[in-house]
Amino acid sequence: MWIMTNKGFYSIVRKPWDREARTLTVRARRLDDLNNFLEAADRLSEHIEKDTSADYTYRVQIEESVVGITVLKMLTGITYDNFKNSVSDAGRLDHARAYANVWHEMRSIQEKPKLELDMPTAARKTLQSSWDAASEWFEEGLPSDCAECGGDGEVHVRNGIDPPEWVECRTCNVPPSAEDDGGLQTPPPLEKKEKRNAGFSG
Repeated sequence: MWIMTNKGFYSIVRKPWDREARTLTVRARRLDDLNNFLEAADRLSEHIEKDTSADYTYRVQIEESVVGITVLKMLTGITYDNFKNSVSDAGRLDHARAYANVWHEMRSIQEKPKLELDMPTAARKTLQSSWDAASEWFEEGLPSDCAECGGDGEVHVRNGIDPPEWVECRTCNVPPSAEDDGGLQTPPPLEKKEKRNAGFSG
């Protein structure tokens, strides 16, 4: 199980040695991430194994019941209404960039809206064509003259947003009124041509 929080990124698995002991192995790529987990679990005295040749450098073996309670505490302790912003607000900008990449990749597997089956064929084809064109526009991102990152797709603060919000380059021109997750205001096909001609920057 992967768990992404504003305190760290964790991979929790049950290794062969965990089975009889009824424990779980909590792994992290950064030491401070794992220390944050142990602090939440009230287990700062636990021995952390370090292996630079392993996929995850740091790991610790903890009773499964303690892991469950710790994850539950993380869930019930949520106070933010925007996860990505909470990560950058916590000063964990490396995590914010990595999480933004995961967000984008997971968005690529999101199902497209299904058109009503009883809709006339011509209307259904028109709507599907508009959706495909809009999706293509979104995937191409902004022009290469983006003022924030030069079109490299890096995460940066979106202009005109108060408080600042760390976002991907491809979304930096979404108006402040747009919803954050899944509510990006995808323009119609004509908008694609107009924006390119305008040569605006984020």
